[in-house]
Amino acid sequence: MKDYQVDKSIPIDRILVSILQKRLKSITEEMSIAMVRTTRSP
Repeated sequence: MKDYQVDKSIPIDRILVSILQKRLKSITEEMSIAMVRTTRSP
């Protein structure tokens, strides 16, 4: 895994980061459900 440097001059909105993190997690969960459904289809 690569180590990334954080640019301290860019302000990070912790609330926005949290919202995006939860949204991306829900998207990946939906994708995994769709994958399971397609692998079980006849």
